[in-house]
Order: sequence, then C-alpha cells, then structure tokens
Amino acid sequence: MILLVIPRGFEPLTDCLAYLLRFSPLYEKNRIFGVWTVSSSSALPGQTSDVQSLHSTLFYKNVKLTIVMAKNLCFHCGIETNNKKFCSRSCAAKESNKIPKRKLQTKCSKCENIVRNYKSLLCEQHYQLKLSNQRNQVESLSLEDYFNRESIQRLHPSSKYSHIRGLARSWFKDLTKLPCANCGYNKHVELCHIKPISSFDSCSKVKDVNSKTNIIQLCPNCHWEFDNGLLALEFPEQSESH
Repeated sequence: MILLVIPRGFEPLTDCLAYLLRFSPLYEKNRIFGVWTVSSSSALPGQTSDVQSLHSTLFYKNVKLTIVMAKNLCFHCGIETNNKKFCSRSCAAKESNKIPKRKLQTKCSKCENIVRNYKSLLCEQHYQLKLSNQRNQVESLSLEDYFNRESIQRLHPSSKYSHIRGLARSWFKDLTKLPCANCGYNKHVELCHIKPISSFDSCSKVKDVNSKTNIIQLCPNCHWEFDNGLLALEFPEQSESH
C-alpha cells in the first residue's frame, strides 16, 4: 500500500502527482492508502524520525506502507524544494530581477519634474529646498526651544544631545568623505564637536553649536582619545570633546 505525503504549503496542489492519483480511477488499482498533508519536519504516525527521503517505509497498524513525499520544484533552478516557490532567497531574487524595473513617471507635486523615488512626492530640486528650509528653521532655535519640542522634551539629556549630533551628521556629510584631521586615516571617520554640546548654555543657537567651525572629522580611535582627553588638538578655543 502507498501513503502519499503532501508537504504543507505545496503549491500548486493540483500539480501534485499524489493529489491527482488520490482522486483518479487509479486510486483503487494502485492501492493508495491515502493522502497525508504534513510539513517536511513533522513525524508521521508510528514514525520515530522525520521524513528525510522521497521513499521510505514504515509499519502503521501492522500494514507496511511505502511513503512517497511530494515535492515542489523551484521556479528558477528547478530543483526540488519544500518551499512554495523558490529553493532559496538567491533564486527568488534572480527570478524577480528578470522583470524589467518600472520607470518613474510620477511628477513632483510642486513642478512637472519626475519625483526622486517611488516614496517621494518631490523632485530632487524641491526636496533639497525643503531640507534647506527645515535646516534654517532648526538653526534659528535655541537649545532650550529645540529640546522643548514634543518629540524630544521627555528624553534624557544624553539622548537630546544625540539629536544635535545627528543634525551635524546630516548637515556636514561632506566632512565624512575627508580623512581624519589628526592621523589621515581615510577608511572611516566620525564627526566630533570641538566644544562640547553640554558646555553651551540653553540660550545658544543650534547653528552655533553645530557651526562648521565647531565640527571636526576624526577616525574612531582619534575620536575616542579626543573624548577622553588623551589627544590634544590645536584649535582657536581648545576644549575636550562633546
């Protein structure tokens, strides 16, 4: 007798040989015991180990059954798999990349130019203008006003300072392309405040704290040494890091 096993999620089920035999006139002639739908890691009744091969035998209620495990075929490479469509993420990506990418056709909400990407409503020019306006608004705020914003006021002071550092990183991306100002290392640099953020009073403007003259690019090692007072750099006003 034959027990035909269909893995859970088999797709398409109507293409499964076991499924077709189960509902065909050959059902009685081939003495098919039935169809069992399980996942590939599930154990069948009376079986102590998982089904690992396409063909194996077991005894169920004193009847010897031959198990035939139905398998999916990968849509890309054609090998057998327990997954629904693809054997791996690599095959899924290769198959999806065959489809030509759609060209952007959405127009900017401010002009007739094409938007930056699918999620954006603005073209590059108006997007940069929007960023510039937002920066001007933030720069005009004092630290007290900036920290009193609804999204920031409940944060710990150290987290509030992280927002200021984040603004510096977004405003001075050009500095991150330069080598370390101390040792010349050019693989990775970080932006560091020359005068600590904590040393500014609450009336100081954000533009003064994040002034380009108060920002320097340092590699991670030099940044750590500068933060911990192990590195002395000459500036118009020497101080420890933020």
